[in-house]
Amino acid sequence: MPAPGASLELVGEKVNLLVDAIEELRKLGLKEIDTELPELVLVGDQSAGKSSLMGAIAEINLPKDSGMCTRCPANIKTSPAESWSCTVSLHEYYRYTQGPRREATANNPFPPWIENSTINIKQFKTISNKAELENILRWAQIALLNPSRDYRAFIPGTGAIVQSGLGQDHKHEADYSPNIVAIEIFGPRLPALSFYDLPGVFNSSANREERYLVKVFENMVKKYIRHEKALIICAMTMATDPANSRTFSLITDMKADKRTIGVLTMPDLLQTGSTHTDFDKLLRNQTYILPRGYFVTKQPGPKFNLRQNSDYHVQAREEEAIFFRTDARWREDGEWQAFNHRCGTKAIQEYLSQEFARLIVGSMGSIEEKIKNRVRDVDNQLGQLPDLPDNDNVQHIVRQSLQEFSTSVRSMLGGGSMSLHHPFLSNWSRLSNDFAEALHQMKPMFVYQDASDFTPQEVISLDDSDTESRASSTLSSFSKKHGAPLGFATPPSKFARTTNGPSPSNNSSLTPASQQINHIPGSQHIARPKNESIFETPTTRRIAQPRKSKVTPFSDFLAYGKRFKTIGQIRDIISRHKRPGHPDNVPEAAREELCMEATQMWKHPLDKLVLITFAHLREAVVSILQRPEALGKYRQTDLFRESKKNILDFLDILCAEQTMNLNQIYTLETYSLFTLNNEVFSRYKAEELTILQQARRKHRVKCHIEKNAKALNKTLTEKDREVQMKHVTDDQLGPDPFALEIDTAAYVRGYYKTAANRFADNLCQNIQGILFRKIQEQIPQYLETVLGLNSRECEMRCRMLMIEDHGEASARAALQEEKTKLTQAAARLEQLVEEFAFEPEPEDIVMENDVVPEEPFRRSLSILQPRCETAPPEDV
Repeated sequence: MPAPGASLELVGEKVNLLVDAIEELRKLGLKEIDTELPELVLVGDQSAGKSSLMGAIAEINLPKDSGMCTRCPANIKTSPAESWSCTVSLHEYYRYTQGPRREATANNPFPPWIENSTINIKQFKTISNKAELENILRWAQIALLNPSRDYRAFIPGTGAIVQSGLGQDHKHEADYSPNIVAIEIFGPRLPALSFYDLPGVFNSSANREERYLVKVFENMVKKYIRHEKALIICAMTMATDPANSRTFSLITDMKADKRTIGVLTMPDLLQTGSTHTDFDKLLRNQTYILPRGYFVTKQPGPKFNLRQNSDYHVQAREEEAIFFRTDARWREDGEWQAFNHRCGTKAIQEYLSQEFARLIVGSMGSIEEKIKNRVRDVDNQLGQLPDLPDNDNVQHIVRQSLQEFSTSVRSMLGGGSMSLHHPFLSNWSRLSNDFAEALHQMKPMFVYQDASDFTPQEVISLDDSDTESRASSTLSSFSKKHGAPLGFATPPSKFARTTNGPSPSNNSSLTPASQQINHIPGSQHIARPKNESIFETPTTRRIAQPRKSKVTPFSDFLAYGKRFKTIGQIRDIISRHKRPGHPDNVPEAAREELCMEATQMWKHPLDKLVLITFAHLREAVVSILQRPEALGKYRQTDLFRESKKNILDFLDILCAEQTMNLNQIYTLETYSLFTLNNEVFSRYKAEELTILQQARRKHRVKCHIEKNAKALNKTLTEKDREVQMKHVTDDQLGPDPFALEIDTAAYVRGYYKTAANRFADNLCQNIQGILFRKIQEQIPQYLETVLGLNSRECEMRCRMLMIEDHGEASARAALQEEKTKLTQAAARLEQLVEEFAFEPEPEDIVMENDVVPEEPFRRSLSILQPRCETAPPEDV
């Protein structure tokens, strides 16, 4: 017998041209004309042999494992060609949401899927070996059921998931998908057809979680049946009573029976009795009437044994022909021999190919009219939108505005003419000076009294202008146990800190941007330890206050150096690092520990400097952007909106990089003691040593006088004390037991001041030499690049940026895109008419009124001759 599809050569290339044209129109995704595009739709109940029928018509093997073929619609397009090839793609009309599974409704027919505004086509794979197709289709459908994953991971041969395989406990994200696996097949003797194969309809599900699918699949079938230009193929099994077909009921309920072709499957499983009688009446158009009648096909069953070196579909067609030629009911002397011309896959292929061609020809007039009407509507809507800027210099205007902006920013940061009009650089210079001054005012303060001095301690703040006269205290008696004196300091790292930020008054000199910074990490006050008093006998004292200074953003950090260490704590640190047998020696490790702890106080002022600098910088750049000569007069356009967004993103990136640079400088300063500036260090140490020694001597003189008065049991007046203090000599006082500790404190403060100068210089130089320089170097071309002005479409891009209403711009772009597609559709339709060299007549197709419109059919399809007799037989 001839190979499958051989008789379809009668149809020739004309039908193929029609099918190709319709599929090209469909891929344009124009909803306005989709309703006019003819289509063939295969429907049926589950287990009605529907997918086997589809595979037979297209001569392919569809995946049958795990019910996969019932979870997604498939579109199979076949075309005749010299060699076999196949392209599989995914057509996404819907997007998946993570909502709960719920009952389908009229407004939400496919939960949890939501329809897209446009079709998204993803090319899956192209093959030339038919044996690979079944596996390709299996993975394509798995890709649709896992929409959050990259579909490329499911492509056999290259996909990562395919190579690793699915675990036994793998569960797909979706139970089904309304999106389509599109299969375009080219091969010898294939019919020119395009089918939709839908999931089978069923009445109930044993799985409670999937019961909602009953309604979902019913909605899917209704969606395709409802299409008036759809030719429906209803598969019904002869293994059960035809009354059980839920799909047939849907077709008749929707009054689509005149557009339906019945295909009976599994004739070898027909039972005798009432079922046989029902099908006899059905074939004779007495019950379950379909004006287009029924075809009958027998596909291979589970016992099918493929012969070695035999083609599956060749052998299947041979065995099908043998069945209808030898079965008692269908053979020449059988009761149903009158229907033999409608038996077999070949008869179905021939009928569908010609009917589909006829349907396309009859729809061409309405498609053309629909395109014309929609073009008219699109033109009217475009006419109601304001025109794009028609100024021939629009690109020049855009570029000139951006150039003015970048030039002004560069001038502001470089100290040019713009800096005279914008206070940023002068404000930042003042901020830098305040920062450097704050570091000096934060220098570590040492408590120079000790319990062994036998006098109450006092805490004073000593800076460069401190003199002996500034140290004062209220004296009281010590405990006889000589415990630690009241107010001995605790290292800053052990202090409990409050979370109060800077007060509004402290920011009074800042610009609005800096005033919005109410708190940064570390802007806290140091609280005294709760267990500060450890005397048995209470004492009173007065803490000397730091000199009054101007209020700056760093005022809250000025007290960080107070109570840094006591001379007793310095002695403990020296003792901890001292090597045995090294008297009167201060180990370098002890000095480094104290110096590094002092520099760690700089982190919070650094954070404040960074925040205010970046806030001022953003504020200054945006203020320039808003100037009329820059982009200020285009505030309502995308040019201004996109420029502002992109320039702030640009600054954020640079500021983040700069923050890393500044933190590295801080890390370096707190890592190890180091300086080569010996001369400055020595001068600072000498100055600090004089201040500390004077304060220490004054304290020791007071203690000496008090001890003498106590020994003589004499009460001194303030005047007596002042007189005696002038006459106490160094010989009377003797050597200071804490001379080494005082010298160490002077060393720490000398290094602190040396390093603070270096730290402030390095930070501010880094900001100016890196951050400001990068902005000056990169900003001239930055906006032109990110706005797409360096592309070939720069003129149109400039015009789009100058549109004042973003919604109007989006609407115009959408309408222009639709008009382009409509123009393509009209051109494709015109090409099709020229290829056929005739004018289609809409009246040639009357699907609802004529059962078999013989004359119009011949007139429209004279080019398709010879045609196959397809009219249903009269009752026998």
